[in-house]
Amino acid sequence: MPNEAPSRFTVHVTPRDIERAVRKHSGKCAVSLALARTRADAHHVETHQQTIRFTEDGRRWSYETPWQVAQYVVDFDAGDEIKPFAFRLDPSRCVEIQRRVRTPEGKRAHDAAQRQRRAGKTVRKRKAAAAGKHSTMKGGEGARTKAPPRAYKTSKRNYGHRVMRINQAREDVT
Repeated sequence: MPNEAPSRFTVHVTPRDIERAVRKHSGKCAVSLALARTRADAHHVETHQQTIRFTEDGRRWSYETPWQVAQYVVDFDAGDEIKPFAFRLDPSRCVEIQRRVRTPEGKRAHDAAQRQRRAGKTVRKRKAAAAGKHSTMKGGEGARTKAPPRAYKTSKRNYGHRVMRINQAREDVT
């Protein structure tokens, strides 16, 4: 059974899950909370429009998100009122995600490269601040420089396509 995905199971999203959920947060949305409650050994649960992922018994599983759940996630993040529901995750729509494991030599090389990058970043940041390339945050003279945007994965869900909420007016238009 080492290559076999977890068997089919049903997840029930309860009113308590909805009450405790955080909008636009992949690990604290109602679906993630319900899945973590349903699968007691599951942790690092994330729910997105495309996939539902969790780790169980040291293995990372990725399920294709059912279309009804994807629509629920979009509605919940948009602030719509939602009701409790249930959905089923099927092992035929599941893959195991292989983790990248570093050897001790690889860890040392990674740490050394990370230290070198951080040291160079500090120098670049000072030069950029001196040249006025970064905008300053509120506070005027001597204020911290605004950090460049993060380019790595976060748990916050953002939707880049307006078609996801086509029937709602945009807030930024005046």
